[in-house]
Amino acid sequence: MTTSPLVWAQSLYLVGKMLDEELINTDDLDPLGLHRIQYRPNKVTTSMVILAQNDNVKQELLNAGCLCQTLEDIAPLKAISADQLVETYRHLGASEDIGVNRSPKPCVKQFGHFSGV
Repeated sequence: MTTSPLVWAQSLYLVGKMLDEELINTDDLDPLGLHRIQYRPNKVTTSMVILAQNDNVKQELLNAGCLCQTLEDIAPLKAISADQLVETYRHLGASEDIGVNRSPKPCVKQFGHFSGV
């Protein structure tokens, strides 16, 4: 059974009219009180890791007050470059069964590149 948009519009109009004339209140429409839940902003923490290409670059960044590490410092963890990440994402969604060979190139860009001396 399908309902037409006119039925929805009429019922919204009638509910609005009953609310306006105080024949019903919002508690009648929402007995669980979900409308009372206000937006509570989540505390979002953003972390950024800066990896220097080598010890010379690391020292320059440290001298500038930027905490950083090299790939050797974080071993046994591994990191990949932004280009490698983009290439990895390109293969997501690929399926030979349905004839999709790769996903569209995502909009992942490298924020900055510090080459050092």
